Amino acid sequence: PSSLRVLKGEAGPYAEALARLAAYARAEVEGYGLAGMSVAVSDEAGFAATLSIGEAERESATPVGPDHLFEIGSISKSITAFCVHVLAHEGLLDLDAPVSRYLDATSLPEAPITLGQLLNHAGGLAHDAALYPASPDARLWCGFAPGTRFSYSNTGYMLLGLVIEAVTGRPHPQVIAERVLRPLGMAGAHAHLMLADRERFAAGYVPLREDKVAMTGAPLVRGPFLEDDFASGTVGASARDMAQYLRFVIALGQGKGAPLLPDAAARAFLARAMPNTQFGPGSLYASGIATVREGARTLLHHTGGMLAFSSSFHADPAAGVGVFASVNTRLGDYRPRVVSAYGTALLAAARAGKPL
Repeated sequence: PSSLRVLKGEAGPYAEALARLAAYARAEVEGYGLAGMSVAVSDEAGFAATLSIGEAERESATPVGPDHLFEIGSISKSITAFCVHVLAHEGLLDLDAPVSRYLDATSLPEAPITLGQLLNHAGGLAHDAALYPASPDARLWCGFAPGTRFSYSNTGYMLLGLVIEAVTGRPHPQVIAERVLRPLGMAGAHAHLMLADRERFAAGYVPLREDKVAMTGAPLVRGPFLEDDFASGTVGASARDMAQYLRFVIALGQGKGAPLLPDAAARAFLARAMPNTQFGPGSLYASGIATVREGARTLLHHTGGMLAFSSSFHADPAAGVGVFASVNTRLGDYRPRVVSAYGTALLAAARAGKPL
């Protein structure tokens, strides 16, 4: 079963769209054999709702609820980027400055990399290199000249977390909570995955056998709970929190920055975007968010994968709608992309009075 909860506004104009989204999301949970799914929907006018599907814990048959925390993985990168841009607006950071201005340069690559290049995955760093590599010179390395191309790198965002700590003198999860999560109204979200909060999270599941190709309907077992605070992907958030996140991303795509940034700074957030193919042909990437094409529509998008969770969001700034989906299951490279893309298309059609 699925449960719709309207958080704000009237569901009437979206009733059929939400029903179709719930039906598809249920079918995907059942078809893939996932444990559960948490969905958030928002529009620019203030409407917000959540869909809860399946189980937060299979052993006790506990259903997913709108306040269960899910690990959103690399969608956290945009939240880290929000914080970096806020600190830049406050004058604590210069996005055009080399990282070595803020961090000890002894472990950094010899080629200078700017904060802006790290934000856009244009620093040339390897995807998951150790911050303090055990190489002969103990330095990170660049696979290409910084700024010349796109290559996704968790390491780059981990460095941004260290930069936040260097200029504020505080752990970056605390700064992100203060500068980003609280102002956005993401009251239940955390930027640090901690065992002390484990009971608030949906239980994560993984295939019983992982020495074979991932298959739909595979038997699942409880997965590990990660305790960490890397700035590339350790935000835990509920559907209620992500409805607030979506509203801000929709506005950001429209060039509006409240309550985090002035509009001029918001417009700069998605500027200097890097072309890439990772998020589809013709996609762009800037500050933790990809700009993608879905037919004639231009959407903002990202996914996230963790040890036992998978997530996706799409936002359509022109239509003023967005959808986030997260599942408490890891199954190969599955992400709930179709749920968030289809949901956004449904809401956009409903809002425009067009056939679904």
